Amino acid sequence: MRRLLYPSLQDNFVSLKHEGDKMIVFDRGTAQGPLLFVFNFHPTKSYTDYRVGAPCTGEWVLALDSDWSQFGGYNRVDGATTFHGDPMGWNERPASLQVYSPCRTVQVYKRKGTGGAPAAGGAGRSGAAPAVAGAGAGSGM
Repeated sequence: MRRLLYPSLQDNFVSLKHEGDKMIVFDRGTAQGPLLFVFNFHPTKSYTDYRVGAPCTGEWVLALDSDWSQFGGYNRVDGATTFHGDPMGWNERPASLQVYSPCRTVQVYKRKGTGGAPAAGGAGRSGAAPAVAGAGAGSGM
């Protein structure tokens, strides 16, 4: 029997839905390791050191950022940064991270050393973002 690589519904957890901040945070388990999604829907507020719940401690890196220049963004989050998971639980999660969340963006973080090479070196403020399959000029975000 073929083993499915898709996570079950119990591997997904919405840890934050904040109407005032216009933030949604959720994590998802995958066969390559956990992913942490941080959405900022606020039209004008960017958040520095915004604490978000995480499924585990360890080092986290940026895997995808809608603010990369290839998506029409401004590269405001340095893709070379390593975020350190704090054992302090937050929003019903056993760990937490502090991240920069620019307005009208989404960042996806992954545990360092899982699911291939991190996005470091390509998504920094001065560099080009790494290629993403299916993304090109005119992808319009």
